[in-house]
Amino acid sequence: MHGTVNEVCAWLLENYIPGCVLTVLVWTVEDVEVCSEDMGITEQEAVEVLRRISQDENYIAHGINRQTVWEHLSNIRAMHQVREVSLDARSLQTLTEAAGRLVQTGGEDDPDPILQAVAQARVALNR
Repeated sequence: MHGTVNEVCAWLLENYIPGCVLTVLVWTVEDVEVCSEDMGITEQEAVEVLRRISQDENYIAHGINRQTVWEHLSNIRAMHQVREVSLDARSLQTLTEAAGRLVQTGGEDDPDPILQAVAQARVALNR
C-alpha cells in the first residue's frame, strides 16, 4: 500500500476488521533519503522509490533495505536518462554551435545566447 496516512488508514479499515492483529511496516520519504544519502536523491525520486517499494512482490522473501532502495533508485535514474526530451531548434542550434566553437577556439565572446539555450535545455530535461 502506498499513499498518505489518511489513505493507508482508510484502506486498513476497509480490508481488515478492527480487532485483527497485524504488523504494518512504514517507509517514509525521510527513510528513503537516509538509505540513499550518498546518492544525492531528490524528494521526487524518493516518492517514486516509495511507490515502487509498495509494488515490490519480493519483499516477504527479501525484505526492504538499503540495497532495495539503491536498486529502485538506480532503475529510476536509468529510465530518466533514456527518455526523450524536446528542445526548440534555436536553442539546440545555439548549443551545438557553442560546443563546436569551444572545441575550436576555446570560447564565445557573448555568453548570453548560450546561457539562454542552456536554460531552455535544463527546462526540457526537468520536465
